[in-house]
Amino acid sequence: RTMIFVTAMVLLFAMVTGSTLAYMTSKTAPVTNTFTYGTVSITLDEGEVGENGLFTDAGKTRVMANSYKVVPGNSYDKDPTVHVGDNSDSCYIFVKVENGFTTYEADDKDTVAEQMEDNGWTNMSGNIWYKADVVTKGTDHVVFTKLNISNDLDNTAAEAAAQTSIVISAYAIQAEGFTSATGAYTAAGAPQGW
Repeated sequence: RTMIFVTAMVLLFAMVTGSTLAYMTSKTAPVTNTFTYGTVSITLDEGEVGENGLFTDAGKTRVMANSYKVVPGNSYDKDPTVHVGDNSDSCYIFVKVENGFTTYEADDKDTVAEQMEDNGWTNMSGNIWYKADVVTKGTDHVVFTKLNISNDLDNTAAEAAAQTSIVISAYAIQAEGFTSATGAYTAAGAPQGW
């Protein structure tokens, strides 16, 4: 009897201990994190002009270059435009305007620099300009709209003006992670060739 009692106690102890070691469990579905990278996409072009320096079809045909015949007192159509791509992330945009015509522009009409200010561009330094606000996908940003030649050009000045050009280039930097265009430019630096 003692042996049966001891065996029963051992079995009872094993059953109690075994039941206290059982754990409650639960399992969830995994959470998958997918990472992609953003994209900043811009293009730069301007309306096509004819021999007289005026748009051929209201500037609808877009080109990468135009030629002009320098005539004192003339105003020429120009609308260099930065286009932010439809799939682009929000960004800050910058333009470099190398204006060889600065000394040949009319004083009594809007200069290229004045037109840029009117179009919301801010001069950063020298020939670098920027839009202070973040720009979004699918938007267009005109740099300036006219080149107004001075009436006071003599033959020598007109010939010198005919040897110069206006070169415009554009640059974009992601807006995310920056609080200002100048902060983005300082962090990212100038693009090669600027």
